[in-house]
Amino acid sequence: MPDIVFRPATRADLSVLIDFIHLLASDEGRPDAVSVTKDRLVALLFGPDAFGTGYLGFKGNEPLVSALVLKKFSSYRGTPILYIEDIVVSKAARGTGVGAKMMEFLAKKALEQGCEAMEWMAVEDNAGAIRFYERLGAEIDRHVVLGFDHAAMLKVSGHNND
Repeated sequence: MPDIVFRPATRADLSVLIDFIHLLASDEGRPDAVSVTKDRLVALLFGPDAFGTGYLGFKGNEPLVSALVLKKFSSYRGTPILYIEDIVVSKAARGTGVGAKMMEFLAKKALEQGCEAMEWMAVEDNAGAIRFYERLGAEIDRHVVLGFDHAAMLKVSGHNND
């Protein structure tokens, strides 16, 4: 798809980013899971303690793809990694190559930032996404992702909800 312009997201793009987050949640069968607000997204992407960066791809004024990324590192290799939290292609742009172009854009950004790898997750039963990433040359890491939600963190830390 020609004429795609990729750029960092700005505060003016918050609604667009939230729309893409809702689209991803819907695609994953979890439309009610989204609780992010504009204020929280501002703090995460633009605040003094920002965690990550948002990127958007447009054709004209139409947003076609979004990505939310952050840096992490490999303790084994001692190298920085660009972690893709979300990458979402609009329904209208799916199958047009926009996702591959965003991955290319992100790979260039990662290299510019001194990263030696990129990582992301896909839902295990999303065979289409997994095939897409494998066609791009991604390798599947067989680690199991574990985590605590807020309630579990309170419990394990010895805090209670009072």
